Amino acid sequence: MALVRWLLVVALIAVAGCTNGGGSDAPGNSGGPGGGATRQGRSGGTLAIALLDPGPLDPTRAEGLEDEVVLGNLFDGLTTIDPSGAVHPAVAVSWTSDPALRRWEFHLRPEARWSDGSPLRSTDFTFAWHRLADPKTKPAPSPAARTLLSAVTGYRSFAAGRARSITGLEAPNPTTLVVQLDHPFADLPPQVAALPLSPLPSAAVRPDPAAYLAQPVGNGPFRLTTPARPGRSLTLDRNPVFWGSPALLDKVSVHVVPDEQTAWLELQNGRVSFAPVPRDQLAAAQTVYGSSSDGRTAPGLLQSPTLTTWQLTFNLKSKLGRDPRWRQAVSLAIDRDQIATAMAGSPATSLVPPAVPGVAVGASPGVAPACPVCTYNPTKAQALFAKPGSGEAPVSLAVPSGADARRIAALVAADLTAAGVKVARSTALTGGSQLTLVRRVAPNPPPDPFLATPSSTSPPAKRLLDQARATPDDPARTTLYQQAEAAILADLTTTPLLTEHHAAVLTPGPQGFNLTPWNTLDLAAISLPA
Repeated sequence: MALVRWLLVVALIAVAGCTNGGGSDAPGNSGGPGGGATRQGRSGGTLAIALLDPGPLDPTRAEGLEDEVVLGNLFDGLTTIDPSGAVHPAVAVSWTSDPALRRWEFHLRPEARWSDGSPLRSTDFTFAWHRLADPKTKPAPSPAARTLLSAVTGYRSFAAGRARSITGLEAPNPTTLVVQLDHPFADLPPQVAALPLSPLPSAAVRPDPAAYLAQPVGNGPFRLTTPARPGRSLTLDRNPVFWGSPALLDKVSVHVVPDEQTAWLELQNGRVSFAPVPRDQLAAAQTVYGSSSDGRTAPGLLQSPTLTTWQLTFNLKSKLGRDPRWRQAVSLAIDRDQIATAMAGSPATSLVPPAVPGVAVGASPGVAPACPVCTYNPTKAQALFAKPGSGEAPVSLAVPSGADARRIAALVAADLTAAGVKVARSTALTGGSQLTLVRRVAPNPPPDPFLATPSSTSPPAKRLLDQARATPDDPARTTLYQQAEAAILADLTTTPLLTEHHAAVLTPGPQGFNLTPWNTLDLAAISLPA
């Protein structure tokens, strides 16, 4: 009976993988970005776009739109996520899990090739993931990218220098990758679509990493024609050995610019069809180009929500932070509408961004806000601050680096000051501050990164998160994540502030354009008019 149950669970998981794109191993059957489905549109032509300088072309450092667009079209991961948020096969044609959702097998396409024609193997993933986790890697991967491996067995020991390898990674044969986790995690298939988890050819990287990162050999639908140089444009052309349906465009010319203002000028002068726009020019961009009807695919000013959020976390070890009334007062004192206007985003009343398909609590029309004290009520905030124990000493607010962080922190500090609370801002993110401003970015739609924070470890929230991770059924898992978010917001260990929006313009002409909330843009699906 136990054997029958095990086979049934594995079969259900495999079917779920098929539903999300894990079913067919034949090229041409995947409907996801970078996949093999026959692309619709005219073949040929060169698309010109403007982007900020991505720097070293290293998937482990990918964070911004420019990285996702350039590197996301040079590399394919195990899976890919389509614009609706569904997971599809990429290098992995299928995947299965044990009943505990801890041991995963990814079966790779035997026809997958690097752009130089050499075969792609499972060891290219184990090499790349070890490089991502290795503290000696230069340039250093982003901290957020490294957290993608935190659940893999042996990751922490390897990252701390106590082990020679990540024991949870195995490549038993050239087309099989085995990933062993410390805890159940049903959303591993969409997580491995993250750009930092792309494979790398060890034979090309090891001899001279700097030379490789200037002109990486990739496995995506495009390849880089010449080495990248700071401030110089990049040219991507169609990868002739890509496993899937070939890109419609012959080439993509990426005009590398130092800032959004320069990109805006490139657009106005007719040199590019797509470019980011500085916030102080959004009104002008809307006047000149109009608003995109959907904010993602139609021409005009694109201002759709992203998966990037700003939150304020409370130090629960401090006297004030432990007081739920004080946490409520801080949340009520903040004018989120003012912050959203200043940052050209939207006020956040949930921890999971509304752009996460079907998950964000309170994101549906007519549903009450997920956070009952995330509305601006300075009068009630002042009354709560007047309660005994609030204290008169300045409250320390830790602020990360960057102009956006400083601007948001200034608005938060002004609101708290108006409510009668003195605020001392600091850039020392040591954990000793009573308040910390946090920017959260997720590379793909699953909600776990927005909820799995140190401050969300109250017993009810932790139990719900653990249950969600161990639930293979998508609707049931979504419900559990929603309940976990509600529990965190009820405790108010973290309060949401802002959801960032895209700020870019697409001119009429390109077809098949779709800028997703997770910053991906499938250049291979874009075509130009005759």
